[in-house]
Amino acid sequence: MHTGGLASVMRSNTGGGDEIVRLVKLSENQVLILKERSSAMLAGVQSPTANGVITGIEHTTLDDAQGCAGRLAAALCGRDVVYLSPKRGLASVGLTEQNKMQGRAEPFSAAVQDVFDRRLNHHAAAGASFAWWSSRLYAALPLDGSATNNHVLVYNFINGAFESLDTGAGAAVKEFFTARCGGEERLFFLGTDGGVCLVEELWHGDQGASGILAIADRIVTRGYPLGGARPTRGLVALESWNPKFTVTLVTDGVNERAGTGITDRTRDRQRYRRPWNAAKWPLDNHDLSHGNPFREDYSVLLPAGLLDENGRPVNDENGATIEAASLRLDGVVPNRMQAAVEPLVLPPRPQARYAQLEISNTQGRVAVLGVAFGAGAMSQWMKTGMQV
Repeated sequence: MHTGGLASVMRSNTGGGDEIVRLVKLSENQVLILKERSSAMLAGVQSPTANGVITGIEHTTLDDAQGCAGRLAAALCGRDVVYLSPKRGLASVGLTEQNKMQGRAEPFSAAVQDVFDRRLNHHAAAGASFAWWSSRLYAALPLDGSATNNHVLVYNFINGAFESLDTGAGAAVKEFFTARCGGEERLFFLGTDGGVCLVEELWHGDQGASGILAIADRIVTRGYPLGGARPTRGLVALESWNPKFTVTLVTDGVNERAGTGITDRTRDRQRYRRPWNAAKWPLDNHDLSHGNPFREDYSVLLPAGLLDENGRPVNDENGATIEAASLRLDGVVPNRMQAAVEPLVLPPRPQARYAQLEISNTQGRVAVLGVAFGAGAMSQWMKTGMQV
């Protein structure tokens, strides 16, 4: 385990093959180590000295008979850590009044132990996912022979009892996460079907919707010094997949922003940059030419005949139903991105101490590789190369 520079290395399982599954931060200087067949505690963790050495760490074995089933199968719940043990069901360790970590003899899941003894698919237990939210533990588990999580067990810490075992199509949890929604922190999960679901939105039942949802993103570069000159030329290097991006010049001063000639720019997945008279790429890839060079974009439409979970036809990004022509997958790399260097058209601006580029995208994907801009002849500042 690395706790600092390369000089700060310690072993938690010297002489054994018990691999670390998960590290849980308990406080500023305490870390719980969950392994495959045991658990341990690190106390006295602190920043390394100037020469990269950490001293004063205390290593204590908490339980040498049971470990954690998977990386996501543990959650810090207040002062307790609850995790899925292959042998005991739900196990827990907690901080005592003396701020010491102590394992509990009775399984945390004692009241519902039959779920773990008889119904849990131990061969798929490594994929279990836990979360702590709103004073509740959410444990997504593979039950009744399922190879993926198909039930969610909920424990209410306020009531001190398990309150539900949820199932159904909406319980196909791959991983829980929290995010802000409606001004508050909410619990979500990524489903095994690729969907993103909001938890505890309705009093009962599930509510679903499907479709293609674009996610907007934005990057602002650092300020590049101009030495009081006017920014006159610029380039941005990027990779893209079905993008719609805008590049804006930002200089020091109050709301001093200017266009660069790139606004809502898109790419044509059928058009080649060269030769100028190249035929358009066929959307069904019938000639197996998806990997041919010099095309503007390498995104592909979904193959025909796909239906969503409600039996509705799948539409393309323009809302049109995908018709009979099906995509030949030979040689197709669905997430292949195309690289390009875009020149920027910078309008006359007042002299500036520094300048930044703001690059925003509202569909598909854009990866910024580097930018270059400055004042004077291009031959003078292009020698320095691009920077991020």
